[in-house]
Amino acid sequence: MNPLAKGIRDYLALRRGLGFKLARHEAGLKEFASFLARKRSSHITVALALEWATQHAHQQPAEWAARLCVVRGFARYWSATDPLTEVPPLGLLPYRPARAQPYFYSDHEIRTLVGGFLEDLGNRRHNGARSRNLRLTAIRSLRLCVVRGFAR
Repeated sequence: MNPLAKGIRDYLALRRGLGFKLARHEAGLKEFASFLARKRSSHITVALALEWATQHAHQQPAEWAARLCVVRGFARYWSATDPLTEVPPLGLLPYRPARAQPYFYSDHEIRTLVGGFLEDLGNRRHNGARSRNLRLTAIRSLRLCVVRGFAR
């Protein structure tokens, strides 16, 4: 077995033994090992890691950074075995995924939601169905002015 492939297997076993799931790491590291074999390199270098991480032009820069992060973790581990291994530095691809924008409900939307909830609760009560985790007395005493205070 190729020493690098055995190193990847041992690295994943060690990390999984520590409780990490590493769902995407195994496929990515195997792909990286194949990439190194195609490049006829037996050592991990920063240049090759960067080339592998950014080789898919259709991917977002945040995905490139995630791919490089996978290689960086393994390279740190592998550098103890192979002294010629170069560990890609942090911040080489400093991209992060864009965060979703929060949505703030208006007072009218909150009143509509709460009113619909109370109406639905009343229908369930008249149909004989019980609400699981809600106490009807607590729901009946709900005032929109209390809910409106949370919307600000």
